[in-house]
Amino acid sequence: MKKRINLRHRRRGSMLTLTIAVIVFVVLPLAYFSLEFSRMLGAHQQERSAIEAGAAAAATDLSRIVIEDPNFGFVSLSDQAPVGKATIAGDNYYLPVRSINTLLATTRLDMIIADQLNSTVMRKCADLDYQHCMVAKDSLVAELNKCIQPGGQGRDMDGNVVMPNDDALKAYNSNLIRMTGGVAEVIPASFKLTLGGESGLSTVTQLPQPLNIASVPSSARNDSYYKACINIPYKSRDFVFAATDNQVRLLDYKLFQGAMEGLPYLIPSVVKCEADQKFTTKDQYGKQHVRIVHAVACAQCSSLGDHRPAPGAFLVDFSTGSLKGLNNLTDILSSAQIMKSPTDLLYTCNEGDSPPSPLVEIIPPAATDAHPSFGMILTIGIYDWIRAQGSTLDVGSLVDALTVPFLTSNLAHEEWFQADAQGVVQHKSILIPPELIKPISHKQLYSRSGIALIPGGIPKGLVDVYVKDYVFRPGRITGGIHAGQPVELGNGPAAGPPPGLERQIDETYKTSAFSVGPVGGANRPTYFKDGVALNLLFDPRATSVVFP
Repeated sequence: MKKRINLRHRRRGSMLTLTIAVIVFVVLPLAYFSLEFSRMLGAHQQERSAIEAGAAAAATDLSRIVIEDPNFGFVSLSDQAPVGKATIAGDNYYLPVRSINTLLATTRLDMIIADQLNSTVMRKCADLDYQHCMVAKDSLVAELNKCIQPGGQGRDMDGNVVMPNDDALKAYNSNLIRMTGGVAEVIPASFKLTLGGESGLSTVTQLPQPLNIASVPSSARNDSYYKACINIPYKSRDFVFAATDNQVRLLDYKLFQGAMEGLPYLIPSVVKCEADQKFTTKDQYGKQHVRIVHAVACAQCSSLGDHRPAPGAFLVDFSTGSLKGLNNLTDILSSAQIMKSPTDLLYTCNEGDSPPSPLVEIIPPAATDAHPSFGMILTIGIYDWIRAQGSTLDVGSLVDALTVPFLTSNLAHEEWFQADAQGVVQHKSILIPPELIKPISHKQLYSRSGIALIPGGIPKGLVDVYVKDYVFRPGRITGGIHAGQPVELGNGPAAGPPPGLERQIDETYKTSAFSVGPVGGANRPTYFKDGVALNLLFDPRATSVVFP
């Protein structure tokens, strides 16, 4: 009996020893391994979350960066309304920011319109804009590449400093949750931003309407939007759009390409963020272990798209009422008298608005000489107005507008043409004060052709024709105090008589004035409501004047 008890005790002791051994040599190591594995997975997951936060922060910053271009004004990856404090023009109103995609799409659309209207002058204007787009594109890409470097910085539309690399690193660090139970250290030299693109991405830039004139194959479009990072040429000109979405979006980093083969150029709007995290831990034996986790993430920049509630109107003014034979825009553009008449004056004003600024001669880039045909200058003005309507202009509605009938009236009136927020050209006829003449905008374009029209409706007599192009030169650098924006007419008269007006014997004529914003800046009113982009004036001379 005693021997059985001892044997039982021995068995229990052996089982206890075995259990302890299993716990010490099997269970605890497995538990420790499981804990370490969980920590490793957690660390990697947090590293992923942190690196994604860094990529998103970088893409957000890059979407905000703005440059100032001499030909287009403020340019960015994203369109922005005229509310930025650093975009203030000489008239104390803020200026819009145009995305590089909008500039490219607008120029491509204008090339299509030039062909639809079969206008050599418009083709020349569009080709010049294309060259300017390439300059703006190169400047923006250079700025973005500069800003992703450590310490690199740019500016947003309010003038705030934007530092994509530094902000991405801050976002990375603040989102990293260390789960290792040991010492974790970000390896600073490993943190890096790289710009590039990815195949298959889209844009928020709309295709030309109607689609049958867009010259975009189905493989190059996503619903009604251009695809990005592929060449969508028009004739001999290459168009490659930046990949932007309506918000910053994380992408598959495995598809990232720093350079994309076969493209004539790339506007890099996808940012890759990568970094190494060093984790130092001790095992159950007190031995130190170092592990490096490398994480990568990509994010796509954002853009708001091209929205223009009131892009500027084309006004056709009849100072003494309707003229015989001019019943719509087509009648004007097909009139040999008007289109072939030479320009007597081809001016701009370099010191300010006119009046009171004196006028100086100018030869527009698309013009042939100092006194080209009036039709050439009018066509340049119409092209500039079309460009101001933006990339969403509906070409079908533009063509339809050419035959919309004018108001028939013996009273002074004007015909308004302007695209709405959907890009459809709208028309209205309104009565105007017969004695009020619109001024000339600083550094924009003005032309007159005396006796350009002799309509059959005497006593209307001989008619002088004038063009005032308010959107000829966009931007602050070359566009004067209004920066080539549609202008709003103020309530009071300007200081001086109408400039270059042939009918000076009529002392009742006054010149209206442009409105200006308060000191310190204000939102540009013509962005949200009607402003003037182009003015064509028909002004019959007084019948008492004797002409040789």
